[in-house]
This record gives sequence, C-alpha cells and structure tokens, in this order.
Amino acid sequence: MRLISDAKHAAWKAAFKGGNTRPVTRATIQRLNVQLCGYQRVQNNLPGPAGVFSTAVFGQSDQPIELPNLASVKWTRSVNQDAAQCDLVLWNTERLAVGEVPPDAVSFDKPGWFTFNRGVDPLAVTRWGLAANGWRDMLVPDRVIRTFEGYGFDPTVAPEADANLQPSGVWLIDDVTYNDDGTIAVSCRDLARILIDQIWFPPVVPFAEYPITWVPETTSPGPTTVVTATTWDHPVWQTDS
Repeated sequence: MRLISDAKHAAWKAAFKGGNTRPVTRATIQRLNVQLCGYQRVQNNLPGPAGVFSTAVFGQSDQPIELPNLASVKWTRSVNQDAAQCDLVLWNTERLAVGEVPPDAVSFDKPGWFTFNRGVDPLAVTRWGLAANGWRDMLVPDRVIRTFEGYGFDPTVAPEADANLQPSGVWLIDDVTYNDDGTIAVSCRDLARILIDQIWFPPVVPFAEYPITWVPETTSPGPTTVVTATTWDHPVWQTDS
C-alpha cells in the first residue's frame, strides 16, 4: 500500500486523460547485483552483524538506464500466480534528431539500435556500418527492470524521481524476443522468480537425500578456510549446517 499526493489523486479522478494527465509508463533497466548486506556493514564500519541477509532490490551498484520507445507494458498479479508477470514491447529503433541524415537510402531512423549484439560481429561493422553502442548486452535475461506508472510526465528527471509516477514493479527478465516487425518483446517475472528457480528437488538432489534437512554442526571445528578475496563472507563452521 502506497500513499499518493493530492495532485496524483486528482489526476487519477480527472475525466479527461490527456495533456498533463495522460497515462504514462516509464521503465528502467540495469544489471543484477545481489548484495550481501552484512558485508557492507563490515566494509563501512557500520554496527550490526555480518552476513545478515542478501538483497536483489536495494543497494544495486549498476546505474539504471531508462528504456525508451515503450509500445506497451502489461503486468498481472493474482493469488493463483507463483510470481507476478510483466510483458513489455519496445520499438527497436533509435529516432533521428531533427536534421540528422538516415544511415542509408532505405532506412528510416536507426533500426536495430537496441539489439543486444549490434556491431559485435566484424562483418556488421565493415559491411553495414553497425557499430556497437551502450545497449550491447542490455536487453538479455536476468536484467532488472523497474516500471513506473501514473498520469503526466516530467522529461527532465529520471523515472524514479518523476513526481507524476509511482513504482509499479521490480522485474527480472526471463526471455527476450527480437521480432521481424521491428519490436522487442520482453517477458519478466518479479523477484519471487529467484526463489522459484532455486528450489532444490530431484533429480538435482538424490532421492536418498530428499527432502533436504538442516542439522546444526556443533562438534567439528570445520575445514580451514583460505581467503582469496576480500569480498567473501565466510561462515562460522561450528554453528552452520
């Protein structure tokens, strides 16, 4: 449950949904970085125990980039879903600035601009002049997408700072389809997907060992831990399963 401002409530109730009260959806994309929050406490000399919990929502180190050219955004949440579902469609083209010349005589704008491997193959550069850009390897599975929805639009600020919008979901990309009609279809689920995809069950776990049980180990001193990196949080073997 989120509280909204009186201005947002008035825009929602307005009979005319256009101009400054038109429905708007914005979205950002970034790489997933799961943070071990307890480790951050240790590194920054903050109070509290180390290794308390990890998060895939807060403390992301990668800079979000706004997804342009949204054609549609649809999401569903219901009690019969294990994870909420979000489907986005984007136009796979970069618009030319006023006065800018198209790349060739048959193209309009810059087609294929957001394709994840644009300009990777040497032939793409020598034959068609398709250089790689900042969207290389971005629209691929396991990227984090955040959606923001509301009424109105402030182009001078990032989506999360747009006073007209509210966050409507944090999603992980499942699948990306590059269509021949010039669109990109992105299928996502919310972060419950992490729990769903990481369930252990046969045949990954041998039937003789299933279901997994946890037994505290209190007698063995445990193996010697060789620290090879400063970013690992090592368990205390005497009290961990």
